[in-house]
Amino acid sequence: MQIQHCFLMFILISVICCKHYAETSVPLGSSGTQTQRDFFDSNNNANHYTVFIDSWDEHKDLNQATTTFGATISVSKISPDAIELAKGGACPQFLRTKNHEIFTTQKFAMSFSGNKTRGTPKASYKIKLTDKADSFFGMDSIILKSMWNDPSQLRESLAWHFFHEANVPASGHTYASLCVNNTYKGVYSIIEGIDKNYLAYRFKSKKGNLYKANWDDIGPATLELRPDQKYFIAAAIESRTYELKTNEEESANNYQDLAHLITTINGKSSVAAIGSDAYAKEMEAIFDVNSFLRWAAVNNLIASWDNYWKTPSNYYLYNLGKLADGSALHEKPFFIWLPWDYDNSFGIAYDSMDLIHASILDWPNLKPGTNLPLIVNLLKVPRFRAYYLDFMQKFMVSHFNERYVSSYLVKKWNFIKSRVYLESATPEGPAYTGRQWTNHQIYQHNEQASGIQRDNMNIFSILGFVKERSASVKSQLSQVK
Repeated sequence: MQIQHCFLMFILISVICCKHYAETSVPLGSSGTQTQRDFFDSNNNANHYTVFIDSWDEHKDLNQATTTFGATISVSKISPDAIELAKGGACPQFLRTKNHEIFTTQKFAMSFSGNKTRGTPKASYKIKLTDKADSFFGMDSIILKSMWNDPSQLRESLAWHFFHEANVPASGHTYASLCVNNTYKGVYSIIEGIDKNYLAYRFKSKKGNLYKANWDDIGPATLELRPDQKYFIAAAIESRTYELKTNEEESANNYQDLAHLITTINGKSSVAAIGSDAYAKEMEAIFDVNSFLRWAAVNNLIASWDNYWKTPSNYYLYNLGKLADGSALHEKPFFIWLPWDYDNSFGIAYDSMDLIHASILDWPNLKPGTNLPLIVNLLKVPRFRAYYLDFMQKFMVSHFNERYVSSYLVKKWNFIKSRVYLESATPEGPAYTGRQWTNHQIYQHNEQASGIQRDNMNIFSILGFVKERSASVKSQLSQVK
């Protein structure tokens, strides 16, 4: 009863509006010359975003991108102390003033985003701007993730922060509230999509070949060698395991560079033995090895399994070309690893998965029988293995520890919790946004570090997971270094 009393008092206090802050308005369909960094600045907690979609036909089938005549999307921002939402889930009208609006257009299409959240009461969405003249902070799409599996609502935020801190090319992340037809749909993560805009901003060239790894026409994206050297059989590009996202009009030839990479990974491009220095040099000539190993170290620490580790899928490969200008993509390919999709991390496990004690070196052991030649073969090279283990150990000291993680979580949770709690009218009652977690479950998970068990899911609190996982990794490191 004491917890519920405190919780209800917090809800009462959190919805009190203090004062409004004016922002500079911008023309219709434009966010000026601001870039992705301006929107996704990980150190900037100065503003809350709200995405409004008005006059939208909610009976539309969103399995494909669709439009509604006369519908409008707009984005507003205010300072965190100016939260004011009406009871019953109505959206705050004061945000609609031009003083708060930073973007608006009627030229957009909307669809579901992701696989597991399709058909759930709180789905994820992708909003595509259909007019090339429109630019939302240098982007032409807005990806809204519902954080369906995550009772903390913080896992992706922390994961993307870690990758940025590890100097891994990674998407930006921030939060927004979503309002559709004046109904509050709750808090969402906004994730920076990996597309031509992302490539141009990150690498100053969007001319290279970008592949998205799926589980599709030839199975999982393991990067295993295929005897016929053919890495797609489906005619439709979107049905391919390695889905080409750029230069699609030349897709018949563009898989030559991917075949070259996979041949090299599997030690078949020359007589160099896997694990040798000659093999290491061949890999470094075609692949950003150190960046990948930093990703691998962090990904293993946070036990994010729904990617190359266990699925294997949910990652991107970008061939920038050795000349870094998009030319000679086949003659001199150079690939960069780009991570994706981090809601299943920091202790979200299904069935009997043991993420706490997952091996830091034997990656295939998480799913016996899986062949993962990229990580397995790289770790056979002594200096690559040393780099991976050293980075993992240093990152644990600097970031993957209870003190650092606790500080980050407190900051981010204080930033979003008012809007999270406003998805339900009571601590124990269902969220009217469709979120599967009650306010009290979220409160216990974040503020009391309590785990959650449901059906075949076992969800550690983030801090509880970091404590147990770091102890396991320290023990493993002491045995292999």
